[in-house]
Amino acid sequence: MILEINNLSKKYGDKKALNKFSCKFTEGIYGLLGPNGAGKSTFMNILVDAIDRSSGEILYNGKETISMGKDYRNLIGYMPQQQGVYDSFTVAEFLDYIAGLKGLKKTEAKKRIEEVLKFVNLYDVKNKKLKSFSGGMKQRALIAQAILNDPKILILDEPTAGLDPKERIRIRNLISQIGFNKIVIIATHVVSDIEFIAKEVLILDNGILRKKDTPENLLKGIEDVVYEAEINEQDVNSIMNKYTVTSLSKEYAKIRVRFLCDGIPDVDNAKKASPTLEDLYLHIFGDR
Repeated sequence: MILEINNLSKKYGDKKALNKFSCKFTEGIYGLLGPNGAGKSTFMNILVDAIDRSSGEILYNGKETISMGKDYRNLIGYMPQQQGVYDSFTVAEFLDYIAGLKGLKKTEAKKRIEEVLKFVNLYDVKNKKLKSFSGGMKQRALIAQAILNDPKILILDEPTAGLDPKERIRIRNLISQIGFNKIVIIATHVVSDIEFIAKEVLILDNGILRKKDTPENLLKGIEDVVYEAEINEQDVNSIMNKYTVTSLSKEYAKIRVRFLCDGIPDVDNAKKASPTLEDLYLHIFGDR
């Protein structure tokens, strides 16, 4: 299973929302990172056939997806960030409605609804109204609708936005399981959600694919950039003015600061620290 993107571009007037994007995807989880306006939503909307591309090609197992038409759309599962749920529906009714929109036959839909409800751990509440669901439960219901047609390609836009840590971990584990035999592309601002589950991370900036590699390889590139030090409270503003500070915490009479520096920092007792994807993101994009 190969999804191949070649020189994909999208223009809105003179603005290039996506500029000659090329990439190959196989089974596994891919994290899509970038600030607002980087081109993430444009890319996902083109992939799910919601908007037209300006140029370039998308191939699934060597076939151009435009020529595949409905057959390609049937391979897609999509969870948009702003998708609403019908609060007056039970979760079972909601999935039955979505199954109808996706063209599933009644017998097939009934079987799949039972399967996905069990998978996302909502089977025991299948007859409860969605308005009674917590935010995490609603997100799991939306993942359920996205995988209802057993897609080969799953696109998730901010799947854990606004959730508490327990629900974020639950959904992250669900996504990990889904990624065993599907292409899963996750766009997120919660960088920690993909740090340990992504096969590769793609970094978009102004419509251009800047980096694509495993998390491990990406972090090797900033091994000499991340530092920690204990400082006095009166030195905090000076450090923040000089460097990108990723965290501050008070420990007794001292402040522990974590910061980024491309050279040798002018900070007493500064020591190199193990980098994270959040450090990488801030190193590339700063305050954007």
